[in-house]
Amino acid sequence: KRLDCPEEGTTSDEHELEADELVQFILALLPDGNAGASIATQHPLIRELKLQLGRTFLQERWFPLFEKYPLLRLALISLARTCCNGCEPNKKTLVQAGIRFRASVPDETFDIPRIETVGDDEPLTTTTSATTMNISGIELWVGCLPKDLNSNSNELMAAEICKLISVLGKFQANAEPAPTSSEQAPVVSSAHANVKEFYKCDVLPKLHELAKECLEIHPTMSERKKGEREVLLCQILSALRVMAIDNDIVQNMVALGIL
Repeated sequence: KRLDCPEEGTTSDEHELEADELVQFILALLPDGNAGASIATQHPLIRELKLQLGRTFLQERWFPLFEKYPLLRLALISLARTCCNGCEPNKKTLVQAGIRFRASVPDETFDIPRIETVGDDEPLTTTTSATTMNISGIELWVGCLPKDLNSNSNELMAAEICKLISVLGKFQANAEPAPTSSEQAPVVSSAHANVKEFYKCDVLPKLHELAKECLEIHPTMSERKKGEREVLLCQILSALRVMAIDNDIVQNMVALGIL
């Protein structure tokens, strides 16, 4: 609630610091499945904590914070991935909240050829204002994919976004407990629906360009940097792999030269 109603007299910078401390605290509580803690991520208490965060944080506060505080975006993406990893309800919560959320951003902030579909996936190009774009929450965080890897911050952002795409686009049936008679089991179509939302943001060309840059080895590049680029390339390819769910997307990958 402090995130929604900061104390009187609190500045924007102080509010951002409070939000950062809260995000880091939650990240410290939750095991990261990508760090070898896959067993711990399935513990009933961890799952209940994730579901509570899904209902109170991912659904109501994640996107407003992501829009308001650019410096928190890397940590927020990491938090979203951790909360959604092995938790199908949270994946649905985050994506649906992103579809509903609307953000107004300057034209030059994101280079998103926005595509929507009507009827039988017929493309429909949307227009925007000359100075601002009204975009969804999904477009907001997918649009943070960097255009190049010329800095460590760009590499970190690319890696975290790719890992979040991989988690949201993957159906993790083994991580879900057996549903009770009153519950409906998650289905793989939910993960496919998530991928469709990313595809509308024209994410494939961006991932393709980043993958190509990872393959460029410069003579002055250190062995450590080469290793980091190899890891990032694997994360990009993992995101592309979960995106390949139907003929249209695969044909797009072939046209781009990904396959």
